[in-house]
Amino acid sequence: MVREAHPRTAVLRLSLSRPPQRETAFRSGELGELAVGGLLDKRAAKGPLIALHDRGMPRRRGNIDHIAIAPTGVYVIDAKQYSGKVRTEDLGFRGVRLMIAERDRTKLLEGLARQLAVVRHALDSHDHADVPLHGVLCFTTGDLPRFKALEIQKHLLLTRRGLGKRLDRDGCLESPVIEQVAHALAVALPPA
Repeated sequence: MVREAHPRTAVLRLSLSRPPQRETAFRSGELGELAVGGLLDKRAAKGPLIALHDRGMPRRRGNIDHIAIAPTGVYVIDAKQYSGKVRTEDLGFRGVRLMIAERDRTKLLEGLARQLAVVRHALDSHDHADVPLHGVLCFTTGDLPRFKALEIQKHLLLTRRGLGKRLDRDGCLESPVIEQVAHALAVALPPA
């Protein structure tokens, strides 16, 4: 309709009417966070899992998308909505790269490592140093291997389904401990 009404300026008018790429990416990321949050809330309703969403990081910019406290430990979950194949690439002595749609996305792991450090500090400060801590990049739309869980720098790369299976596993944390850990983390890391 714009092209017909304004044949000479249609391209300019259409490009100016589109939201900026940053805004589009933010909305996409928000949809990924909501999808993972819905999964966690559904699992938490069954118990004994407790989920904390959108937590602030003291004295730092950014937030933690989700924290799940399950029988197998505490999971710091960074929700990602990327399209394309997700894989790891071994570079030999130079380490391992995270590749998504053939683009190097290894920097995503730095953000997850910062989030893990904040949660580890909170656990240690509240006498929960022995609680296992897991970092997860949870892909809501990425193409991951079906029968093999990917791991890079000790962080898990999972789909929502794969995350759900991990959270359903039996572990050493009983319900009272899960509640204590969740309370300590909720106090130490208030909502963003």
